[in-house]
Amino acid sequence: MNAADTAASQQPAAAAAAPLIDLAGVVKHYRGSGLWARADAPVQAVSGIDLTVAAGSTVGIVGESGCGKSTLGRLVVGLEKPTEGEVRLRGKPIAEMDRAQRRAARYEIQMMFQDPYAALNPRMSLGRIIEEPLRASGGVTREQRRGRVRQLAEEVGLAAAQLDR
Repeated sequence: MNAADTAASQQPAAAAAAPLIDLAGVVKHYRGSGLWARADAPVQAVSGIDLTVAAGSTVGIVGESGCGKSTLGRLVVGLEKPTEGEVRLRGKPIAEMDRAQRRAARYEIQMMFQDPYAALNPRMSLGRIIEEPLRASGGVTREQRRGRVRQLAEEVGLAAAQLDR
């Protein structure tokens, strides 16, 4: 056994596992539209994105308006299909998933939309908004949901009193 074999055997199992999300050469074009666009010229929204996200990690996408952040998010969660390249969840191409597999994937990857007025219901409390996906998934009691909401709020630095706002 050489030094490289020894080092490889000492790596954590998580490092050897497939990444949660993997983008390889992802490109997204839209048909031209708008005042200055030519109808026959595609508009390039995302070009050649390679990205690997390990399970348990957090990634923020930052950039100026119109640079492709939302398009990239929509590609990752499967709301859009890439023009070229591949988006994989745990090694499986999202484009090849059937309806049930895509539904299950929604529990692992979700998108936070930029416009809070469009994404958040002003008639619902913050706690209820956070609880909504837990209720929709089913199989969890009201007490369990509320406990999980308090736990999540604590993890991101929200006081319990803020959940009623």
